[in-house]
Amino acid sequence: MSRTVWSLAVVCCMSLLTFSCSKKSAKISGNFVGLGGKTVYLEQLSADRLVIDSAKLGTDGSFSFKYKFSREEPVFLNLRVNNSFVTLLVEPGERVNLSALSNIANSYTVEGSKGSELIRELNKETANTYFEIDSLYALYGKTTDEEEKAEISREIAKKYIAQKQQNIRFVVVNANSLAAIAALYQRLPNGMTIFGDANDYNYFKLVADSLEHKYPKSVHVRSLIQDVEQFQNRNNVENMLANSLSNAAAPSPELIMQDMLGTTHKLSDLKGKVTLVSFWSVTEPSQRMLNRELMDIYEVYHPKGFEVYQISLDRSKQDWVNAVNDQKLPWISVCDFKGADSPAVASYNVTAIPFNYILDRDGEIVGKNLWGSDLTRKIEEYL
Repeated sequence: MSRTVWSLAVVCCMSLLTFSCSKKSAKISGNFVGLGGKTVYLEQLSADRLVIDSAKLGTDGSFSFKYKFSREEPVFLNLRVNNSFVTLLVEPGERVNLSALSNIANSYTVEGSKGSELIRELNKETANTYFEIDSLYALYGKTTDEEEKAEISREIAKKYIAQKQQNIRFVVVNANSLAAIAALYQRLPNGMTIFGDANDYNYFKLVADSLEHKYPKSVHVRSLIQDVEQFQNRNNVENMLANSLSNAAAPSPELIMQDMLGTTHKLSDLKGKVTLVSFWSVTEPSQRMLNRELMDIYEVYHPKGFEVYQISLDRSKQDWVNAVNDQKLPWISVCDFKGADSPAVASYNVTAIPFNYILDRDGEIVGKNLWGSDLTRKIEEYL
């Protein structure tokens, strides 16, 4: 709460109700130049995105909202115009002011909210990397030269590594802010999360420990703590999978799932072939491009004994069926429509999608999360 509001409460002896309301609210106002007359929506981000208010922008693009807090803790909010949005991290008592041009996501500035400024800085850095990687993927799709494709793949990997290092620094410095949670769950082109490997457990644990006592009732903190617990509970599975990478006696977990026609496919029936177990979703960005890349690999190596067992983590049968038919996917495509609750997710310790494992002819795991030239080299090694 600002010193001005506190002094006014003391000097004027405002009622407890008035004092409580000022303490538990925030003003969010600003000006979106060039968008006069359009509707701006105020959304609260929790498990879902919930529209809590809306307003018609003035002719000059001006707007103003008052947000009332149910608890004295920061909240994630979106300001959305059409499909463009700005994410804020707002605390009780703040007076947040924004200004932006017509493309609000790429041009806005924010004052009066430290958390929102952290989110702006985080998203600005990631947006730059997103654009660079997306451009490299587009270039990859246009070239047919294998050496050039390999070089592009290496450049993409470098961009991912650099962005992850940036996010690690952000998380460590801001571990006591909910902004660190946003950094932990950011995604880049092709839907891959920046964090999510077993080695990232310490960063999740650091933020969870820093925020658990500070914001014990926050839905975001509780969700983070649950994910940390899942990391711990999956240790046995991770160890089993890790052992299978070095121990020829450790087989891959069995999968028995159905395709769109209701035909059952057992993963173990593919022994004798080098198999890619691939997890995906039609909703993930750039997934179509990754499937196209995989189709090129499949066309070359399928006649030599390579197979793909691709598991959709979608819940909508129609969306999945449409995607499989539209993309003309030639391999085994299966789905149980349970999304992240699919037993296959737990069996293979899937922490983000896209995600894959490569199995040798004996059905044992010999590689994890391989793409492009790395995948083709591994296939050739075991064919």
